[in-house]
Amino acid sequence: TCHQTLKLKGRIQEQSLNILLDSGSTHTFVNDKLIPLLSGVRSISYPTKVQVANGPIVSGRYQWLQAHWQIQEYEFVSDLLFLPLPSSDMAVDMDWAQKWLAILYKGSSIILYGQSQTIPSGTVVELWSLDSEAQ
Repeated sequence: TCHQTLKLKGRIQEQSLNILLDSGSTHTFVNDKLIPLLSGVRSISYPTKVQVANGPIVSGRYQWLQAHWQIQEYEFVSDLLFLPLPSSDMAVDMDWAQKWLAILYKGSSIILYGQSQTIPSGTVVELWSLDSEAQ
């Protein structure tokens, strides 16, 4: 299956993030280079092993439970696992997107919940920032 990705800008504590929304991710990952810059990160007694997209298995030795982070002015709370990420600061799993993806329908914002854990090839996803004062 083909994974789909979407790049977003965000923040965690005072750190700017390049966030990758990744249909192939099993968890929400943060680049381990950010560990010294963040408070709340804890070591894991038994490292979590994860197979990354290009094939190798890497061990996550640090986590942050119930971490608060933002995209635009919206705040989210997730459990984070720290791994070496080559091209982004954070990779967000599709479970997160399925919880928070909303669309504009007949003038109102609605949330659609999917039944499948996979996104079919060719699916187009659009994210909109809705301003409550705009007409």
